[in-house]
Amino acid sequence: MTRVATPKTKQDGAPYLVLCGVSALWYHRLAATGLVAQPYGCDKESLDGAACSFAAAPNADTSWMKISTADLAARGIYVKDEVEGYLCEHHPDNPMEALAYAEAFPHTIDFPAPYDLLCADLSHRNWRDDVHVHAFRDVLPGSALLQIGRNSYVTSPEFTLLQMGRVVGDVHLLAALVTELAGDHAQLPPGLICCKRYLDEGKSPFKGMRLQGDGYVECAPRTSIDQIERLLCRYPHISGAKLMRKALKGSGDGSRSTFETYVDVELQLPRYDGGKGAGKGKLNERIPFNEIEKKMAGGRSCAYADLLLTAKNGKRIDVEPGGVFGHAGKHQMDRDNGRRHALEHAGIEVINVTWDEFTHQETWDAICRRITNHLGKRYGTPSPKVRKMQHLVHEDFCTWDCLRTFPPTSWRA
Repeated sequence: MTRVATPKTKQDGAPYLVLCGVSALWYHRLAATGLVAQPYGCDKESLDGAACSFAAAPNADTSWMKISTADLAARGIYVKDEVEGYLCEHHPDNPMEALAYAEAFPHTIDFPAPYDLLCADLSHRNWRDDVHVHAFRDVLPGSALLQIGRNSYVTSPEFTLLQMGRVVGDVHLLAALVTELAGDHAQLPPGLICCKRYLDEGKSPFKGMRLQGDGYVECAPRTSIDQIERLLCRYPHISGAKLMRKALKGSGDGSRSTFETYVDVELQLPRYDGGKGAGKGKLNERIPFNEIEKKMAGGRSCAYADLLLTAKNGKRIDVEPGGVFGHAGKHQMDRDNGRRHALEHAGIEVINVTWDEFTHQETWDAICRRITNHLGKRYGTPSPKVRKMQHLVHEDFCTWDCLRTFPPTSWRA
């Protein structure tokens, strides 16, 4: 959790803004990376006074609407088109000059638009080019709102995820969003790229005139499966609860990358929801080593299994999505092999999955059959309906940006 434990603040009765839906999702993502202020607890328990436009809340803090590229660069994040545009225009001998220029001449970029605002009055619900206003008619859950500035609020991560079910509409996409917010990474807005892993290892993030990196950053979890389940227990009939319960079957805590999230969700989801039906696993589970295994692993006392699946007979399988960062040399390859041998000695079968294997439908299907068979789940040929659903789920997850871009907001709370 990244929410700051701050004393609840008193309100002055002025009109206020409440970010919800997609805007709230982006706020929690950016707050986790330190690019906007951390939300904190407040005593707001209803939507009375929530404004339906920015003009209706003139005293609201809207500093979060602008993000400095200097703050981005400090975290190894850049506007991809701007950096590549500099290379095309100036053709420097060293492409790193483009990153230095971005740091030396910062500017601000806009918070992802359009903006989703929440209010209580149905008559105020309206849609403009840059602002979408939604009405929430149910009882507002406790701690559903967090403060982000004077007269500015955001829906909590758990409440936001319930709302997002109406945006994405599909179980697998909601499960992926849950896994992201309960994991150790956060998506960046489209157009931004994180080069930190390259820079930390002293490597150039450029391949020719192209900037390489990730569309996500490492950060602390913003919620957990337990917190979401507690909300559902307290408010079992809240809007979005039915879809959320289905999504939790494919979700988990601790995902460290977008690729991990895609693999974990698709494997865990039941087949009737488009998944592979491997059953519930544990993400990044700590595996302690004995003395023999420590020597195999180069002295490490433990390892973390990316997705640990356990059969009824106790057989354990670790599914490990391979990175797309590139080879780190013989030393790292030797360490990886030693880690794998130690896990296998501990009685855990290790199955590696590369991005190319994942995106090749027939190869991925063969890997999934191997996993489910080893777990004692011997499924027959899926029906045309199930097969079609599985294909659609996999097609979504073969797109890196499927959690960064959304269809036009159409949900109604």
